[in-house]
Amino acid sequence: MLLFIACLIGQFEPATHQMTVDEYLKICEEQKQANAADMIPRLQSTLPPRGYKFTSKADRERTLARIKEIADMKAAVADPTQLPPADMMVTALAIGKAGVLCEPGNNNPHLEVLQIVGKDLLLCTHGDRLFAVRTSTEKYADGQVFQLDGIWSVSGKYTYTNAVNARKTVFVIERWKLEGEYHKTVEKLKADAAKAAAEKKAAKKKPAVKK
Repeated sequence: MLLFIACLIGQFEPATHQMTVDEYLKICEEQKQANAADMIPRLQSTLPPRGYKFTSKADRERTLARIKEIADMKAAVADPTQLPPADMMVTALAIGKAGVLCEPGNNNPHLEVLQIVGKDLLLCTHGDRLFAVRTSTEKYADGQVFQLDGIWSVSGKYTYTNAVNARKTVFVIERWKLEGEYHKTVEKLKADAAKAAAEKKAAKKKPAVKK
């Protein structure tokens, strides 16, 4: 298959819009809410009924751990500063999307290098899907299987003509340029919330001024 894919002509077409930090934060919040709406009922369904008598200490500890897990998840849902990175399914790439690359089951997908295209582009496959990864190609080789960490964005399309003169267009993903700004924004949200909570606590402790 490597011989069949050999690229002769290629052209990158950048996307007209890239995901902004505000847009991504909104997606993070929506995905957090959706995941909780799916997971909390599942976890609750595994708890023993009221009045259940534990058969061992380990049995009781497992149940308490599950109760804490549910409570932590509910707290995260209610906390606007808890915004873990949203996922981007490798099976549903689209222009303008961004996220941590994943596959069904929320696993980090294994990608295979089909061909190295110059110094900064890899033509890759995931199952029967074909797309390009814009990154330094120094450490890669044809046929290599690898995974991508961090937040990636669909930055455009790559059109090429292969060795049998067939014209193909694939999505291009690259490391999201605003990833650092996203992390800084989340940390600032947390810091501001902590400051506000501390000020509120201090105000409660402050003695009332007598008139």
